[in-house]
Amino acid sequence: MDISFVKQTMASDVFRKAAETLAAKGLLIAIGLLTSVVVARILGPEGRGFYAVATAVAAFGIQFGNAGLHASNSYHVAKDRSLLGPLLGNTMAASLAFGGGISVLSLAVFQFRPDLAPLPKGLLILSLAWIPFGLAFMLLQNLMIGIQDIRAYNIVEVMNRVLSIAFVAILIAAGAVTAESVYVAGFIALLASIFWIFRRLRRAIAHPPVLSLPMFLGNLRYGLKAYLAALFAFMVLRIDLLMVKYIRGADEAGYYSIAVSMVDLIYLIPATIGTIVFPKLSAMGTDAEKWEYARKMSLYLGVVLAVVVAVAIPLAPILISLLYGKAFLPAAPSFAILGVGVVFYGLNNLYSNCLAAMSFPWFAVWIWVAMAALNVLLNMYLIPRMGIVGASLSSLVCYLALMLSQYAYLARKGGRFAGQA
Repeated sequence: MDISFVKQTMASDVFRKAAETLAAKGLLIAIGLLTSVVVARILGPEGRGFYAVATAVAAFGIQFGNAGLHASNSYHVAKDRSLLGPLLGNTMAASLAFGGGISVLSLAVFQFRPDLAPLPKGLLILSLAWIPFGLAFMLLQNLMIGIQDIRAYNIVEVMNRVLSIAFVAILIAAGAVTAESVYVAGFIALLASIFWIFRRLRRAIAHPPVLSLPMFLGNLRYGLKAYLAALFAFMVLRIDLLMVKYIRGADEAGYYSIAVSMVDLIYLIPATIGTIVFPKLSAMGTDAEKWEYARKMSLYLGVVLAVVVAVAIPLAPILISLLYGKAFLPAAPSFAILGVGVVFYGLNNLYSNCLAAMSFPWFAVWIWVAMAALNVLLNMYLIPRMGIVGASLSSLVCYLALMLSQYAYLARKGGRFAGQA
């Protein structure tokens, strides 16, 4: 074990920001768990399934509409903070144009082919309306990350969740809890959070935000690869829930959504580390330095994730029964499989950030395309035969294959540049 690396990391600004962010994420976990439990108990498996699918539909729209600007925002403003003004203007315009376009186009498709709609009409409209605002929230957050305003990033994350659960509490008191009303509560919290972030970023620039077409086109050149990688990565991560809904129905989608939600809580650890580390990696001089730092970080991250998962798996049936009720116990086997998979996926997050900091080689795109295709094929075979356990196994195989592929590529690329350092 490299003790000097551990000491240096613990004394660094990265460690402080990561510790603050993990503390905020811990609070978010508690709030998110409370929300998830309340919604699941009140709505039941079917209602919870519809709510989870609505969330997934909105998330897919955001992934399709972001054009890679989430990565290019952080990357470019981390290198030159003076770009914040035009990046802020471009972000708001792109969110409305791209996100709104995805929403309108999707609604037209579902109007023409209502048999393809994965949700009842009211919930479907709400999930599509979420897209442009959810896109703005994500892109604004990435600007905050790029300028290293991590504390404000954490504050708005917590504020968003607190507002959402507060509105849900009002619905409970009024006896008006439905999948649609809970979704509206989250929507209102989202709008308030966007307003807060925009004002915070506006104060960081001397002049009002402006639109810059040359900068936007330049961002798209970097963002294209980031966009494709993020889109197919999201398919690897979330397509299984939609396939479960279409193949096995809303009840099994409800069970599976619980397993996914619990795994997402563990994934907050590598996601936080990756968020904080990416600007640091982007600022490093050579690819060899970036890989060496990411490799060492991955060793410690892997140990932490393995320990957390080893503790969580045997406790999962007890926690599911206690928190969600025995009706959701079918989620436990899927959680156990996905829990093992999240160790591999967590390391993938760090490796993906390292590749993004290396100006996004095309390998970082094509590997996700291959894994998305593999995931769909495995799900098509396994879900009809094994249900949500099959969906979990598909994810596990893809996460492992992805981790091995990215590690091998980075080890070769880092070694080649290390020889020139």
